[in-house]
Amino acid sequence: MILGVVALGKIKRGEADGKGMAIGGIVTGALALLLTVLIVVAVGSFFAENKDELETLDDCLKNANNNQAQIQQCQNEFNRQLNP
Repeated sequence: MILGVVALGKIKRGEADGKGMAIGGIVTGALALLLTVLIVVAVGSFFAENKDELETLDDCLKNANNNQAQIQQCQNEFNRQLNP
């Protein structure tokens, strides 16, 4: 976005061409920024809403001690808690 704005300044002063590319860069940069904010909010919301389930999963996995059957059981229980 910043480079697009800088490019538009140069274009207005007659130092460069490519106004469409500069605007395209600003638009795609803004969309990427918006998408990033939405993803961060969604992930943060997920962790906030499922804090207890995540702590239970963490405790279960720590107690599993690399036993694959117990790890699978922990994952199944976590999924059951999220999707009753």
